[in-house]
Amino acid sequence: MDLLALADFNLVARHGGFGKAARATGRPKATLSRRVAELESSLDLRLFERGARNLKLTEEGRALFERTGALLAELDETASAIASGG
Repeated sequence: MDLLALADFNLVARHGGFGKAARATGRPKATLSRRVAELESSLDLRLFERGARNLKLTEEGRALFERTGALLAELDETASAIASGG
């Protein structure tokens, strides 16, 4: 599983959409969309239900978001602690 794709999935899920995540992070919407699509392909399941104007997590997407959000936050904290000498 691609950790960057997983992080991008979490960004989109947390912000409630590709556009909102792109604006909040300054990352291209197309990149976020491509990485989430790659993650869905590698897992062979849909993580989002895509509508004309809305984006909603599937049951599997919700479970993945809940289980990986804390792990990604812990990885970020660990990297920051190591970088600051802690």
